Amino acid sequence: MFDIVIVGLGPAGSTLARLLGEKYKIFCLDKRELIEKENIYNKMDKCCGGLISEDAQKSLKKLGLNIPNNIIACDKVSKLDVWDFENNLKTRYSKIFYNIDRYKFDKWLIDMIPKNVRIEYNSRFLQVEKQNDDMYKIKYRKGNEIEEITTKYLIGADGANSLVRKSILKSKEDAPKYIAIQNWYKNTSNLDIQVSIIDKEITDFYSWIISKGKYILVGSALKVGQDSHLKFEKLIDKIKEDGFKIDDDTFIKKQGMHIRRPVNPTKDICLGDGNTFLIGEAAGLISPSSAEGYSYAFDSAMALSKGLRQSEYSRNIKKIRLRIWFANNIKSILTYNDFLRKMFIRSGLKV
Repeated sequence: MFDIVIVGLGPAGSTLARLLGEKYKIFCLDKRELIEKENIYNKMDKCCGGLISEDAQKSLKKLGLNIPNNIIACDKVSKLDVWDFENNLKTRYSKIFYNIDRYKFDKWLIDMIPKNVRIEYNSRFLQVEKQNDDMYKIKYRKGNEIEEITTKYLIGADGANSLVRKSILKSKEDAPKYIAIQNWYKNTSNLDIQVSIIDKEITDFYSWIISKGKYILVGSALKVGQDSHLKFEKLIDKIKEDGFKIDDDTFIKKQGMHIRRPVNPTKDICLGDGNTFLIGEAAGLISPSSAEGYSYAFDSAMALSKGLRQSEYSRNIKKIRLRIWFANNIKSILTYNDFLRKMFIRSGLKV
């Protein structure tokens, strides 16, 4: 029997476990093995550009954390290029990002969880059942075995395809689903480049190119069910036609994962029900303009750590909801409206 069960040990889940680990008896599940990374082909890597934004840096500062040098993939990024294929325009903005190795970053956050917190890797959440005594029975698969535990509080920190969210909110609509697809290539030209690509022929969201020292990442967030993989291949062709050098000989691997894009902060964000709570992407907390999720993961974990009550959590999350509303109703309009974006790029202002 545990006080809290946390499903998922990404930035949101691991942060909450660290903040509450000394106060409660906590059990954590994570489907990954999280063994020491041996090579670039590690299957447990998450499909992620791995840029820590200025907002996420502020969140880490609130948590009293400084990113260790061994987690930095290459030098701090001080520029972001925008390639507007719709308007045939390119520009550069001054923005500060930390370019990280995502696997090492997750491992670093997990290693700070107090030792008294029990962690089960290679374990998949299956279902939750409410008990008569206000407790929850949790079933999960560990290897080939089905295990059961009981808890007073259940926390879903298991990402966009949250099984916890599906279990407790079977009838609730989810935010629009996208699939993020990302190719890794060898960086044979030693390029130092971070690019955001806008092209509605590919996606109504955005695509990216990010250098990682020895590697180049090319990715896109595409709507599910709209020939996503074909559109991704078209993106690769367009980038090549534009003069960017990537080819099949330098290809290393392909990654993919689902993300949810909250277009309605009231409908698309769900914080849980009763003594079950959702944080990070499981709650729908991600930027609808840039898909940035680190800051929302950290901030929602901090908000929930202040009190395990729905009313208190909802109150503590108000500023996060406001940020998502602003990102969708202001930043997204300026970024994805062809005419307005063209004006802003030519003016030199930040989009």
